[in-house]
Amino acid sequence: MRSDERSGAVFVALLFLWGTLLVEPLHIYTHYIRKVIDMAAVFLNIDTNGITVVLAVCLVMTAGGCLLIKLSETSWGHYIPTVILILTGIGYVINSFEDHDMSLTTMIVFAITLVLVALIHITRNDEYLLWAGDAFICSHAVYLLTNFMFVPLAGLGNVIGKILYITNYKDKNLAAPFDGLFGVPAAVWGSFIAIIAILPMIYLTFTRRKS
Repeated sequence: MRSDERSGAVFVALLFLWGTLLVEPLHIYTHYIRKVIDMAAVFLNIDTNGITVVLAVCLVMTAGGCLLIKLSETSWGHYIPTVILILTGIGYVINSFEDHDMSLTTMIVFAITLVLVALIHITRNDEYLLWAGDAFICSHAVYLLTNFMFVPLAGLGNVIGKILYITNYKDKNLAAPFDGLFGVPAAVWGSFIAIIAILPMIYLTFTRRKS
């Protein structure tokens, strides 16, 4: 399977799985990226709910996704899922101790995921490592679509909210600061920004060196 076909398959799978516990490590990983940006904004005395910070989240998510795509073309690409998973797990444990709140279910999911990745390394199955790496890469695009587009769309009605179960594990309504800007609703702004933001990742995916 070509790398672009693999990425496409992973992306579609994540769209269906994002609203479930199965991809909890990806939820936490992307949440921490946004959280770090919020912490930087607080340090700089910038409103974390303003347009500036939301655009910063968008830019960092897009740039991070593009960087990982380029990294996946190198020999280091096989270590993308392992390194990110370990760092995210360490961050979660530290954050849980600070907040005195640790989810046993989340820890179990993390443990299972780590064991699976470890087994893939032991068996030296590079193909599966590429699939796992693409899951973290594609999580950037799915995060942007979820929190910019699907979350405000789900807020338009209970029926739509139930259909868009992808928002079950939403991080934040990133389109909220744009609501009413130039008379345009948040859902429209969010959809536009999300689609524009993921275009560079789509382009790099289709032009990525075969892996």
